[in-house]
Amino acid sequence: PRVRHDARAVLDDSVRKLMQRGSQEQQQQLPRGKGGGDEIDRAIQFVPPSGPYDTRCLMEGLEVKATSSSSSKDGDAKQPSSSSSSTSWLSGFFDKGSFMELMEGWAKTVICGRARLGGMPVGVIAVTTKMVEEVLPADPAMPDSKEIVSVKAGQVWYPDSAFKTAQAIRDMNSEDLPLIIFANWRGFSGGMRD
Repeated sequence: PRVRHDARAVLDDSVRKLMQRGSQEQQQQLPRGKGGGDEIDRAIQFVPPSGPYDTRCLMEGLEVKATSSSSSKDGDAKQPSSSSSSTSWLSGFFDKGSFMELMEGWAKTVICGRARLGGMPVGVIAVTTKMVEEVLPADPAMPDSKEIVSVKAGQVWYPDSAFKTAQAIRDMNSEDLPLIIFANWRGFSGGMRD
């Protein structure tokens, strides 16, 4: 059995999420599709790269900082260079600022949450494309136990991520929320532990 030492932090985080969820549920009292969100017919500006990336950027968008600098001719170090920075927003699949991740502390190869699409509340399940570290803390009841760090591949459905997916589907169904699944899994994990 695993022992959690940070029970207070977990409790505080749970209370904060319940408060956010309560406020989101109050907003859901609006007629579907009329929540004042982004336009449904809009371009998704974030384009996923061919390699691993943060899937949250696809769902919630990404703020990009662009810097431009100009220096003196021929690289003369005597004259100071001027630089300016600006930010631009690359929109994601869902309305800006509406994605709220749930159960992010475990089964990190799957991302579950709630968001809005054109003002309409929806549930979302997506897969992580990056490698994920899982840390199992040492058991304080056993003096010879050690912390175990394991690495899990992205886009693989492990037993814990399958359970998290099933839990999210059950939750969204009980709330009568439409569910969007970004299903780009490579496959299931198959090993002696599973």
